[in-house]
Amino acid sequence: MSEVADEIRKLCMTTVRRAPFYGDILVSVSFEEDRSVQTAVTDGLKIRYNPDFLGALPDGERNYVIMHEVMHVLLRHPMRGKNRRPDIWNAAADYIVNSILDWDVRPVMIKIGIPFDRPKDGLFAEVDRMHSVESLYDCVLRDNPVPSEDGSLIGRTTYREGINGEGRVVPAPDYDLAEPAEMSKQQEALLEEKTKALLRRAAKQGNGSYAIPPQLAQILDTKKPDWRVLMRDFLDSEIKEEVSYATPERKYFHMDMILPGHPTEEEDLEELWAFVDSSGSIGKERMDVFLTQLYRISKEFQCIINLCFWDTQVTDVYRKVRGEKNLLKCTPSHSGGTDVNCIYDWIAANKVRPEVMLILTDGEFGPLDPKRFLPYLRRNTLLVLSEETEPTDDMKRMGKVAWLKESRVR
Repeated sequence: MSEVADEIRKLCMTTVRRAPFYGDILVSVSFEEDRSVQTAVTDGLKIRYNPDFLGALPDGERNYVIMHEVMHVLLRHPMRGKNRRPDIWNAAADYIVNSILDWDVRPVMIKIGIPFDRPKDGLFAEVDRMHSVESLYDCVLRDNPVPSEDGSLIGRTTYREGINGEGRVVPAPDYDLAEPAEMSKQQEALLEEKTKALLRRAAKQGNGSYAIPPQLAQILDTKKPDWRVLMRDFLDSEIKEEVSYATPERKYFHMDMILPGHPTEEEDLEELWAFVDSSGSIGKERMDVFLTQLYRISKEFQCIINLCFWDTQVTDVYRKVRGEKNLLKCTPSHSGGTDVNCIYDWIAANKVRPEVMLILTDGEFGPLDPKRFLPYLRRNTLLVLSEETEPTDDMKRMGKVAWLKESRVR
C-alpha cells in the first residue's frame, strides 16, 4: 500500500469512529491510484487519483480534495451532465461541492480533529443552497456563452437567486469529472437507488454531533422534498450565524436526518408569515400537522409566527403567535372558494414585506394573475402542497415547491 493510500485509509477509519455518517460513505467509495491522471477525477463510480499530486499536498488540503471527489460521486455529477458544455458543467459542479465542503463538512472535520483546508486552486463562491447544479450551470453559462481560448472562465463571488456577485476571470480549472461509463436507463436508476441506500445507511450511523448537508438529505426524496428540509436550509443561509453542532433534542430523533443546533439568543431572528388555505380542501388533521411542524421549526430558529387564513381573500390574521397550543387555537372564520392572488393583494394593501413566507394549499387555486402577483416575493416563498399533486408552472413561479410530510410526525 502506498503512503497516499495509507493516508486515505486512515481518513476513512478516523471518520468511521468519530463522524460515522461521513465514515460510512468514505469506506463505501472506491479509490484507485492512476498516474495518468493529473490530479483526481471521478466517473461517478470510482475515484482515480495521482499519488504524486495528493502526496505533495498538506494533510488538510488532501482531505479536502478527497471529500470533493466523494461529493461528486454522491451527487452523481458525471451522469447528470448529459449534453451540457463540459467546462461549464464541471465549474458549476465544483462551486456546488465546495460550498457543501465549506458550509457543512469542514466544521465537522475540524470538530473531530481532522485537518481540512481549502486547496490553493479551485472554484469558490457563496452559493445559494437552494441551487441545484443544473440551475447554477445556467448562471455560469450566461457569463460564458462561448469558450475562451485559454479555457478561463468568468466566475462570480456570489451565486444567489437574483443576487449574483461581482464577475472575475478565473483560470482554467482542472477537469475532475471524467466521461461516465455508458449505462442504460435501468443501470442509471439502479445507481441512483444505490446512492440513496448508501445515504440511508450512513444516516443511521450518525451520533447526533453534526448535520447532514441538505443537498444530500434531499436525494432521499428528490421528487417531492419535505418542506421542512427547504425551510431549515433557507433559515440557515439567512441567519448566517455560527452553527453549534450540538446533540439535537430527543424529539427530533424520529427524523431521517440529524439537525444542527442554533444559537440560543434572547432576540428573535426572523418573522415567519404563513398563509393557510381555509377553503375547506385541507382537513383539520393535516392543518394541525403543518402547524405543529411550523411551531417546531420556529422554536428551533427562535422565529415569530404570523398566521393568516385565506380563500378568495385573506380572512383572519393572527400576529406574533407564541406557543404550540396558541398556534393550534388559531382557526379560520370563513370558508369559500380559492384565489391565491388574494395573498398578494393583502400584502400590497397592508404594506407587509415578509422575509420568510409559507403558503399551505392543496394546489387547486386557479391561475396566477401577473398584474396582482408580486415577483420580488418569489425568492422568499415556499409553497407547501398538502396533496401528492405535481407542481404547475404557476406554482414554480411563486417560489420553491415542497410537500407536507405526515408520516414523520408522531
